[in-house]
Amino acid sequence: MTTNTKKLQLQKPIVFFDLETTGTSVETDRIVEIACIKINPSGVRQEFYAKLNPGRPIPKEATDVHGITDEMVKDCPSFTAVANELAEYIKDCDVAGYNIKRFDLPLLIQEFDRAKLDPIDCSTLNIVDCCKLYFIKEPRDLKAAAKYYAGIEEFDAHKAMADVEATIAVMDGMLEKYDDIGTTPAEISSYINEQDRTVDLSGKFTKDKNGTVCYNFGKNYGKPVSSDIEYLKWMMGTSMPKDTIKVAKKLLQDHVQQKKIKAWFESTDIADEVPVSFNLYMAVSDRLSKSSFQIKVKDNFTQVIYDKMEAAPLVLTCTEDENYLLCLVDDVYREVGGIELAKAVYDNEDPG
Repeated sequence: MTTNTKKLQLQKPIVFFDLETTGTSVETDRIVEIACIKINPSGVRQEFYAKLNPGRPIPKEATDVHGITDEMVKDCPSFTAVANELAEYIKDCDVAGYNIKRFDLPLLIQEFDRAKLDPIDCSTLNIVDCCKLYFIKEPRDLKAAAKYYAGIEEFDAHKAMADVEATIAVMDGMLEKYDDIGTTPAEISSYINEQDRTVDLSGKFTKDKNGTVCYNFGKNYGKPVSSDIEYLKWMMGTSMPKDTIKVAKKLLQDHVQQKKIKAWFESTDIADEVPVSFNLYMAVSDRLSKSSFQIKVKDNFTQVIYDKMEAAPLVLTCTEDENYLLCLVDDVYREVGGIELAKAVYDNEDPG
């Protein structure tokens, strides 16, 4: 079975992949087979395939699923031996597959980490998980998906390359059937993420209906991350998946940065002077100097200088920092209808 997607619109390559492993633990199990098909915007396909020696016995329970035995992989390379080639193959690509977000992708990241490589940045790539999309639209397994979307009655399930081929066929069938999921990896990934509020691949963090990041396990289940920052620090010292650790580190950095922003804001007279706070809001949102506020933008950093105070310049490192500062300003206006109402009046618009 050879398939190629007809409707997926690509601005950069996308790699469909599937793993067969020694078990179901992201933290401790290993890959015994990997199959990838890279589809380029031109339509050209590039395949990568390897059976791998996991460096440990393959449990009978795993062999019963995929049919791969110790004897079959005893002379095969380790993951580390193929890691550089695979990293180059997958570099700068979006990724897709079936149930990759909860298992295949975090396990692959763990294997790369053991090989001292880090080619997959989940914060910048689009993840198209056909299982997630399928469960949103038609909850079933891959065999049922292949039959429903692609008319494939039988295929060799749990053989990695057959699974990848089936997933590509399913993707194309979904694009044919649903006109609201988008046609690019970015659009499809965004659609899935709107339905699935998990923040990290393993689902240790999730967002509530207001977009607040919350713990999704343990003693703090359902509580905002900000309610127990020490728990973040504890997570960073565990053997949780690398992606989860990276998210925890970023959340901790965001918390520290927000404390700095709030301290700067409260050290000035901005909160006491409504017109002054409004000028700050306009300066930051437009990234242009206004009144007593100078804005200097360099690379990814925005520096805010308040001429009337001796407070040191405030450095905003990302869009999230800017949004947090704007929320502090909005709090000043809450009693009079919020900053957007004030902005509408300022622009001589009808605030409705």
